[in-house]
Amino acid sequence: MQIKKMSKIIWNESFSVGVSVLDEQHHRIIDLINSFVEQESQAFDREILESILSQLIDYGFEHLMLEEEMLEQNDYPDFQKHKHEHLLYVQKVTQFAKRKKSLTEEEYIELGDFLNQWWINHILEEDMKYRPFFDSKNIN
Repeated sequence: MQIKKMSKIIWNESFSVGVSVLDEQHHRIIDLINSFVEQESQAFDREILESILSQLIDYGFEHLMLEEEMLEQNDYPDFQKHKHEHLLYVQKVTQFAKRKKSLTEEEYIELGDFLNQWWINHILEEDMKYRPFFDSKNIN
């Protein structure tokens, strides 16, 4: 059985939030998601998927913490709402991570879909809301 076809995310300027360190991290997260997606054309390999998932979780959490720190330090007006969005993500991903050794192929498909959609939507919708704020403070 193979992981169903998900589309790779192609990085382009529409993903740029205008802050280089955050853009670099978003790009790295997308690269990790794309590695996850690349497994769709291969036979199910739990070990590879577990490794990518671990990297994605660790790096994703590191990114979210830095983003929150930057938003809070600069008194971003919607900081609490943005932080809450991150919390919902962390809770969902943590549920998968706790069971990563026993996840079925279908659950990996579900996780891949979730990661793909969540990061695209989060960057293009939620993170874009702070772009004008950071621009106004000359943070790039």
